[in-house]
Amino acid sequence: MMLSADGQRLWVAHKMLGAISIISTTTRRVVSILPTGPETNHPNFAVINATTHAFVTVAGEDATKVYRQPSAEQPPAYVSTIASTGAEPHGLWPSADNTRLYVVNEHSDTVDVVDLTAPSFPVVRTLRVGQEGQALIYVSGAVPAGADATRNLGAQGLDGRAPVVNKVVRVGGRANASALVTVLGFFKFNGVYDVDSLQVHEK
Repeated sequence: MMLSADGQRLWVAHKMLGAISIISTTTRRVVSILPTGPETNHPNFAVINATTHAFVTVAGEDATKVYRQPSAEQPPAYVSTIASTGAEPHGLWPSADNTRLYVVNEHSDTVDVVDLTAPSFPVVRTLRVGQEGQALIYVSGAVPAGADATRNLGAQGLDGRAPVVNKVVRVGGRANASALVTVLGFFKFNGVYDVDSLQVHEK
């Protein structure tokens, strides 16, 4: 869940339901239950052109969905979808000046940098990070200009791996049933190929 910067709205993710509850903190009521998609992860906010925008990561679609909500008492309007460069976007955080959004791709070990000043919200850079990132926080001025930002940091895990499959499939014989299938990749150990990781979530 995430509280907007003005303290007026609380967005609560229901991961396996694929939805978000939008709550007004002023009237303490549920303004809307918004269907967002399979494996909805994190919501967060940025103020763009003086209007609160919400961003929601949807792992099963490898995407971040964008909504505009001028009033905390009214349901939001869908704006667009930002395609991830990797698999299963999870945590996300805006820069303090609301010009960038950072989205961690859990199963690609990367962070997408999104330009919030451009109308289409493009991914302008992808950073390689440690294994299985699920959350991140942006801290302004954490590294002074010209300083070594990687000092005392080490390489981890399976940096840079590419997923083979991450998609929603229909489950035969069951009404409205689907499954999210994720194969993260293959590796070779002692001359034998094996699956790095396999996930199946049924809904």
